[in-house]
Amino acid sequence: MAHPVRYVSVDGIDIAYQVVGDGPIDLVLVDEWSTPLEARWEVPAIASRLNRLASFARVISFDKRGIGLSGQGDRNRIATPELWVRDLVAVVDAVGAERPVILGAHEGGPIAMMYAASLPERTDALILVNTGPKLVAEPPDYPFGYTRHEWRPDIEGILHLWESGAGGEGLISATAHDPWWREWYARARRQQASPTAGLALMKMLGELDVRSIVPSITAPTLIVHRKDAQYWPVEGARWLADRMDDASLVELEGNDGYWWAGDADRVVDEIEQCLLGERVSITSNRCLATMVFTDVVDSTRTTAAMGDHAWRALLDVHDAATIAEVERHGGTVVKNLGDGFLLTFDGPAAAIRASNDMQAAYERHGLPVRIAVHTGEVEQRGDDLTGLAVNLTSRMLDVAQGGQVVVSGVVRGLVAGSGIGFSPLGEHCFKGIPDAWDVHCVCEDES
Repeated sequence: MAHPVRYVSVDGIDIAYQVVGDGPIDLVLVDEWSTPLEARWEVPAIASRLNRLASFARVISFDKRGIGLSGQGDRNRIATPELWVRDLVAVVDAVGAERPVILGAHEGGPIAMMYAASLPERTDALILVNTGPKLVAEPPDYPFGYTRHEWRPDIEGILHLWESGAGGEGLISATAHDPWWREWYARARRQQASPTAGLALMKMLGELDVRSIVPSITAPTLIVHRKDAQYWPVEGARWLADRMDDASLVELEGNDGYWWAGDADRVVDEIEQCLLGERVSITSNRCLATMVFTDVVDSTRTTAAMGDHAWRALLDVHDAATIAEVERHGGTVVKNLGDGFLLTFDGPAAAIRASNDMQAAYERHGLPVRIAVHTGEVEQRGDDLTGLAVNLTSRMLDVAQGGQVVVSGVVRGLVAGSGIGFSPLGEHCFKGIPDAWDVHCVCEDES
């Protein structure tokens, strides 16, 4: 679904913003600069998490001045944080949000803190995700983060980032080496700022320091941080929590820098709990799920032929390729089965497209993998899934050959009109599963 971009004029500069959802809570997202306002919807992992936020809030996002779709002014210069706060105020006014919740992520965190400290009467709550008061360490008072020697951006390095598609390794662990992600990330970065503006931005971030305003923040604050985050170390989040009168800190496993990457549903869980007092999406242990099982063909025989060391290396390639595509398509890894995975996705079309991309990745490495997709009711037991539908999906692997994606007749019906092509494989009976089930093989998209 396309979400319209709107504009508000500030100091003669057009500031682009989007509003998604119509929930009772106004939630203003002050995101990091390189996630574009429009192009972010191309990434399923981002779109699915934004839509989940929009299920219980009116989510307001904007491109800061000098960035992306907003007015550039001098494209080779970057605005000051104070002006970005001014943009934030203008967007809040434009949408009629009298007392919003402000969610600051990455370098958007200090901007959100500046807003909350300067406008307490217009801040209902503050949420900070994977951020901190200062990016570069300042020993002995603040010994967390990059040293000044490490954070010395130069135009040659910036040009290399803008031209090569490098970068992202410290932000998106699962997809940093995925060609699709790297191409999208590099393109998004170029769309957001010129190399010279990017250099100015990096220098500004190295100097930005909001430690002095932290004691002035009176809004109730939720701090969510991944324990192994590289850009903004968790010690900075702990520093914030210790110096705020009304703050709670939730530390999550992982090192993904972006709020929407990795196990991002945990991040949204905490936000939902904070704003609503409960996780309204969790109402029962039983739910409808689209499951994907992957399985490396003839794994036992291959292990014997290759030897344990070579087989382990091959499995590492399989695991990395799988996780990268799951992340890119907004799916979830339920568990690693040794020579395969159990995965879930928001819907069957997304699951099929992710499966096709996984097969393409496996093929590049000469990996014969079979994949099965089914949608059915499951029971959630902790982080695991159980039930007849899970067993059926696993049994369907017996019908598939290496390189194939097979789906149940249920999935075939649910994606009608999607343009996805299928070849019928007939009815099959599976051990321990009642009735016979239609199975189809995914083929070329319908013309």
